Amino acid sequence: QVHLELYQKGSSDPMFSLDQDMSCSQIAQVAPFVKCPLKKGNRLVHSLEYNKLKALKPGTYTIALKIFSYEGNPHPLFACLNFTVQLV
Repeated sequence: QVHLELYQKGSSDPMFSLDQDMSCSQIAQVAPFVKCPLKKGNRLVHSLEYNKLKALKPGTYTIALKIFSYEGNPHPLFACLNFTVQLV
């Protein structure tokens, strides 16, 4: 399960949040630089050009992504990813 939040630079309140069931292979389809299985301590740095974000104003945004495993109850945190996105 994925929990995603989008923050504008300087704000502690998310502009958008989403909870969705998703597998590692589905994440890799959206972000091909993510290799499955995810490994503890991996640091990913990647630049991506994407031009379909017209709903957002130019600026700096942070995407906080938490991935939970279904292997326990409550579901344990499997991975935490933070992305900094700059729209120009």
